[in-house]
Amino acid sequence: MASALLCLLKAVGSRPHIYVVNLFQDYVSFKAWETSAKEQEGREQEEAARRERERLWEMDEDEYEALSAEQKIQLHNQIRQVQRERRQREMEQLARELEEKRQQELERLKEEELKNSEQGKRKTGKDQENALRRESRPGVRQGMNSPTSNTNTSSSDRSEVAKGAVKTRSVRKHLGSVARCTKEDEQKQSKVTLMDAHLAAAACPTDLEEGETKNEAQSDSENLALRFNIYKTSQKDVARVLSSWDRVQGILLFPLSHEDTRHPAEEQPQHASSPRSRRDREKEHQERLEKEHLSKLKALEDARIPQLEGEGAKVSARGQGVGVPCLDIQVLGSEDVTRKILESSELPAAEQVLDSLGLGPSGLPIPPTAFYSVIHCPAERMAPAAGEALKHFVFVVPEGATAEDDKNAATAEEQVAPVRSQLSKEKAAGSWEAAREKQSSGRGRRCLQGLDREAPTSSPGAHQSGEDTVPSPPRHVRLSSCRWIVPARGEVELKVHFSSTVLGQFEQTLRFEILGTKRLYQLPCRGTCLYPTISQDPRLVFPHRRKSKADDDIVFKQYVTETGVFHFGPLLCGKSRDWYKALNYPSNCETITILNVTPLEVEAHFSFERDLKADTFLVEPPSMRLKPNEKQKLSIWAYPTSAGLVEDKLVCRIKENPEPVVFPLCCQGVQVELRVSPEHVHFNRLLLHREDSKTLVLRNSTLLPVAWRLCGLENLGEDFSMSQREGIVGPRTEFDVHLYFKPTKALSIKKKIRLEVSDAENILGIVQAENIRISAEGYDVAPVIDIPKGAGGTVDFGVLKVLDDAKQVLTLRNKGKYEIAYSFQLKAAGTTIPDLASHFAIQPQKGLLAASGHPVQVQVFFHPQMEMSIEDKPILHCQVMESSICGGGETVAVIPVRVSAKAVFSKYSIHPASPINFGAMVKGSRKTCTFMLENKGSLDFKFLIYRADQDASRLQEKSGCQMKSAHSDKSENLHQRTSSAKKSKRSLQKVASPFMQAHVTLGMFTVYPGFGSIPPGGQQMITVDCSAESLGTCEEHLRIDISDRDPQDNPLGIPYTLLAESCLPAFVVDDIESIFEEHRICSNVNLCQTPQTVRDKGVYVRDENKFIFTDVRVGHRATARFKIHNVNKVPCDVVLSIKPIAGEGSVGSPKFHSPISDIFKVDPVRMCVPSCSHAFATVTFTPQMMQSYQCTFEASLASPAAIKAQSLTFRVSGDGTLPRVTVLRPVLHSKRGNPLLVFKKLLLGDSQKLPLVLHNGGTLPVQLTIDLLDEVGVFFLKARPTTQCVYQAGGVKDSPAGERKPHTALLVLLRGELAEFDVLFKPTLAQRVEGRIHLSVVNNPYEENDIQLVGEGYEDDFTLDNIHGLVADSEEEENAEGNLEEDVIEAAARVNHIPFGDCHIGKPYSVTFTITNRSRTEAMRFEWLADTPFHFSPKVGHLHAGCAKAITVTLKSDVAVTFKMHPVKCKVARITFPLPPEQIKDWDDCLRTIKWVDTTMRGPGATWPVKKKVIETDPEPAHAVLEESSREVELCLSAVVDYAELKLDTDTIQFEETLPFQTRTFP
Repeated sequence: MASALLCLLKAVGSRPHIYVVNLFQDYVSFKAWETSAKEQEGREQEEAARRERERLWEMDEDEYEALSAEQKIQLHNQIRQVQRERRQREMEQLARELEEKRQQELERLKEEELKNSEQGKRKTGKDQENALRRESRPGVRQGMNSPTSNTNTSSSDRSEVAKGAVKTRSVRKHLGSVARCTKEDEQKQSKVTLMDAHLAAAACPTDLEEGETKNEAQSDSENLALRFNIYKTSQKDVARVLSSWDRVQGILLFPLSHEDTRHPAEEQPQHASSPRSRRDREKEHQERLEKEHLSKLKALEDARIPQLEGEGAKVSARGQGVGVPCLDIQVLGSEDVTRKILESSELPAAEQVLDSLGLGPSGLPIPPTAFYSVIHCPAERMAPAAGEALKHFVFVVPEGATAEDDKNAATAEEQVAPVRSQLSKEKAAGSWEAAREKQSSGRGRRCLQGLDREAPTSSPGAHQSGEDTVPSPPRHVRLSSCRWIVPARGEVELKVHFSSTVLGQFEQTLRFEILGTKRLYQLPCRGTCLYPTISQDPRLVFPHRRKSKADDDIVFKQYVTETGVFHFGPLLCGKSRDWYKALNYPSNCETITILNVTPLEVEAHFSFERDLKADTFLVEPPSMRLKPNEKQKLSIWAYPTSAGLVEDKLVCRIKENPEPVVFPLCCQGVQVELRVSPEHVHFNRLLLHREDSKTLVLRNSTLLPVAWRLCGLENLGEDFSMSQREGIVGPRTEFDVHLYFKPTKALSIKKKIRLEVSDAENILGIVQAENIRISAEGYDVAPVIDIPKGAGGTVDFGVLKVLDDAKQVLTLRNKGKYEIAYSFQLKAAGTTIPDLASHFAIQPQKGLLAASGHPVQVQVFFHPQMEMSIEDKPILHCQVMESSICGGGETVAVIPVRVSAKAVFSKYSIHPASPINFGAMVKGSRKTCTFMLENKGSLDFKFLIYRADQDASRLQEKSGCQMKSAHSDKSENLHQRTSSAKKSKRSLQKVASPFMQAHVTLGMFTVYPGFGSIPPGGQQMITVDCSAESLGTCEEHLRIDISDRDPQDNPLGIPYTLLAESCLPAFVVDDIESIFEEHRICSNVNLCQTPQTVRDKGVYVRDENKFIFTDVRVGHRATARFKIHNVNKVPCDVVLSIKPIAGEGSVGSPKFHSPISDIFKVDPVRMCVPSCSHAFATVTFTPQMMQSYQCTFEASLASPAAIKAQSLTFRVSGDGTLPRVTVLRPVLHSKRGNPLLVFKKLLLGDSQKLPLVLHNGGTLPVQLTIDLLDEVGVFFLKARPTTQCVYQAGGVKDSPAGERKPHTALLVLLRGELAEFDVLFKPTLAQRVEGRIHLSVVNNPYEENDIQLVGEGYEDDFTLDNIHGLVADSEEEENAEGNLEEDVIEAAARVNHIPFGDCHIGKPYSVTFTITNRSRTEAMRFEWLADTPFHFSPKVGHLHAGCAKAITVTLKSDVAVTFKMHPVKCKVARITFPLPPEQIKDWDDCLRTIKWVDTTMRGPGATWPVKKKVIETDPEPAHAVLEESSREVELCLSAVVDYAELKLDTDTIQFEETLPFQTRTFP
């Protein structure tokens, strides 16, 4: 290698930049890479074989039947191969067992012979050895007599062994057949002989193959290791050459020693020339493996030397030009080494190399070009494949051959005949021995070379069966010897003959070699045997094709691949066939392509299988002649004469081809027919200026389109119109023709119109005519309503009390021609009253008005059930209906009637508020307190004071009568309701009469006066006297009844509590913090809201003396404990009880009554509290329904001496709740009450987001499922980052590829939490689309909401984009509080709106948006038609195709002004330029040109005049406006320009009384 490097360096010459790349690899890494590659290849082969076996054994019957004949044969061969391999393994196992038995027998014999003498032992051993040698090699002795053993000894032995194995198998079959006819002993003897022959044939070739393969592999491995060692030893010399090479002089400064240079060269021939035995090689290989680790360490040390020397060479190369840098790169596989070399930092820059080569700007000229030749080593010669015989291609004797060659050929035929019969027997015996012969590497090559000389002899007889059918060609004499001698500068003619008796393409490679060389010459031969034919591929023959045809499909001139039939499709019957070649009717003709796909000339004749007389089908030309690969056109005509399907086949007969080519054809004959329904169009009588329509259905049941026309429409008059007067109905379709009738005057008409039918092309003219009758009538109505005089056109009821009655009378008359119906309805027009029907009644509410008959009087009753005030509102609507329309009648007019009415309740106030606490009193003392009762209403009222717990049933009956009179059935007669109300008032007086006492005594308390009347604005002082005559605490409850007050305001009476305490102690009943120490305590209901972070079971309200259970789900149980504290010195017995509130013996709806004991329970019922101690009473609450429950908890002393007033009593209430969700946004609702998201009208491809905000306003956590229902797939739902979902499915209709979720989103909301989503709308079609978001709350079947989604997409050439105001558009917020009046929602909100918001006077505000020309070919001109204070920049300009431009609109006003949806129009027109658009620059009125012009002014001493800066507007380019292309686009602007103002409604802040250390907020 050092010598070669010196030669290369000398050839390069003196170069300043010379670099050497050393791609090195050690032996261990190479072997490891080679082993891994072989293992990977083996694994891939095993995996492929395993998959193939699994496919074969897992194939079912259907898959097997679907295989072709060739695939079935291949499958059978593979199965037989698997069976052969299995039998071979069984035979090998049997042979191994016999071999083991024989070895054991030999060992036993050897042990017996050891006992004999030494001389006898030697003699016996030699005899046994000779016997065994003769038994184990019978095939070798037979092979020694073969006449073909003309090679060396080793090759002849291996070939004879192979032949012996083949002959042994044939002998085995022969012996098996003879054994069936011989005696039993002969059969046994033949079996033994057969088994020995099989063992010999199976063992000998295997041993020889394994031994020779092992020797060759070991020799290759040793040679490879030797090459690596030579490479390592030569590295030192290479490093020395690189370090001492002078690049300037081109010489080696320090020559190499002669011994170092010659040593590597002498070592190799010595190794090659010294023959060694097999054992010596194995021993040397083992020693080399042992020294491998030491050699690695030494190689590392040796590698350092060239590295150091290379570094020195680099340093010297920089300074003196001595040394060549070397880049050492280790190669581990097929990786990109060039990239590593270029990425190395050792190489110089490209500019430096170019300068050194003279290619730079200041370099030397390029030296002359040097040419080098590279001669590649010839590739390794591959042995020919085994068993490759000449079947269809043979060498024959040329025509000019001598007679001697014929004689030699005949002799060769006679010699080859026995071999041919022998080969046929070997093929019948099986192919598993041949497969094993092919696997051998060395021995198999030599054997196959001998067989190749004999193989061609078997081909002439391979297809002898075809001689009877195919005429035998001239006999060619086959060459007997494939060996030629070519004279110097001469040539030899060879003749190859091709023949075949079957169709197909055959290939054969003939190989030639030159004696004395290793070069192989190959001659590929290819031959094709076929019939002349044409292409049957539908893709080449028929111009139009389709895969399949359904039963209802209509196919025109197409070839159906599934059925293999060409369909002309439906054709009109009756067309003339004259001059059919002129193609007057293209639908009746089709041209197909006839292509000759063979290299032979084709003569084809065309005819039809059935239509022999050409009644329907015609073909032109009837015959044609095609050259190879030539194609011609064939025309086919179809003219059906009758309706129905006509089928036939185009038959193509080809000369010298027994199989004709057939193309199935069909066509459908069609006759024109059109049916119309109905034949009589009757319009019902119709009001004037109303429109009615009728539909004529034109039904075409044929397969061809049908043309139609309606005549006689002008006779109907101007009141009739039609959607279409003529047209074409498609095949098997229906077409609706709409006839409209809109009378403008009273009339009655009966006339006819005519329907004419023809074919679509009007070839046959009018073939059908139908008459259609038309009848219609138009009329008018005229109702009149008379209101009582003096009311000013308004029904005025005046001012009434609640539950009082009033009546007004209306008069109705009909001045029309026909009878009409009327109906009165109440609507809350401009009022907040929810149910007007409960306060007003109309009698009769509906009826009939005869034509020009007597008037009808309608009575309107006013019976208010609540406070209300109606002032001249149109709440009464009279609907006029035509009873003959739509069966039940249709509203033709609505007459509003204005009504005025007012009703009020009694207003009062009591101060100080309940309770009045007299505090602790000494027994026998007296004390007086007062409270004030004031009338704050406009009516006088009466009051009554009575005990709360006295005659509770009567008071409940009184309140029940009031509620019954207030909520009586709406359908009753007003007189009956009035009388029932009066009766209820009289019953109230009777019930209250026993309680009318001037002084009311309640225990220690005396209250007076007990009843009275108070005028409007008056006051009444109520005095309460307390006399402490008994020990204990006295607590009394009063009821104050005020007449004509709101029934919802304490229907059992206004409660008022009186408290007093004697000197005797008792258990604590007023220490709320002690009693409810485990619960929260609030002063009033408004402050008892539980924070989300606090988890409590209940809260006590001081003002109402009520304990409230919180967050109790229906069906669940909640518990609360109350502390009973005894501050006395003696124990006390306390009785605990749960009592229903007076008048509420059961809870729930009337249908489901539940005892209070099932809802509330107390434990224990009785307890004994020790002195100065306490105990807890446990109350459980189990709601059964979603409603409110109340009861009274009472704890009283059980001692007889105790005072009843000394008891702990408070209300216990709770609500059965369920989780619920409120939709905060959108705030807009439809008429049906569903939340509504209305998206803007968007361009296709744009998108808009709208928020969806959900709120858990309940007291329980909510598990919510969200489903997005969108059939079009234009709406998407995505949670915001502040919202955490359990899961959320993909927003696209198509996905991703993940697990499908049952809902769009699932989330959990705690109490008071918000869930925020973005609903995205991205239209894909120019249409209005709707969607729906379904919300469902888990564990609450009543909480289900639907959010309606509405959007619309559109397309336009000129659009306004990126419109954003200075403030958010409040258009949606303004309409948020109301509901949509119509069910059909108009698509899309306005998008061309810019809100400036609140602006200061004199200050400019600017907003920028974009205008876009979405046309691809035409330019546009725009001009904004705006007035002050709005200014657009640019105002006029051009917009080229596909371009956009930013527009800035500025608002500046010096006066206060308000703009709300102020329209500004932009005039847009399409324009053209005289020059191409590429040469026209963009223009608008903002483009300016700055010029400096001379002025008349000139400075003192100045030579040139003073320059003046002039700014000019660029002129508008020449253009032309297209006709009828101008239009206006509207932009709406909103703003409020004014001065800032401050308004404060409150001028005084007055806080209520506040206890110390407490906080109060105003208001």
